[in-house]
Amino acid sequence: MSESLVQQLEKLAIKLLVDTKPQHLWMFKHIFLLKPNFKEFKEMIGEDITNTDDKIEKYGHVLVKKLDCHLVVSRGKEGVSLITRD
Repeated sequence: MSESLVQQLEKLAIKLLVDTKPQHLWMFKHIFLLKPNFKEFKEMIGEDITNTDDKIEKYGHVLVKKLDCHLVVSRGKEGVSLITRD
């Protein structure tokens, strides 16, 4: 996946669902959905948080606003958290 491909797909109104590594996060602003695991999520937000609903929600809303996307964080035995643009 390259930045130019992402931009081309966005122009075609194709919804991108991305499971990326934190170091590639910058390429995916305005995608439809980002799906990191909890470890990757912590790296993306730059905080060593606990795997609790309130922390995921707090920092998830920041990431959703920053990237303008929906977010699903897989949290192991804690399940998943969905945070939408709305």
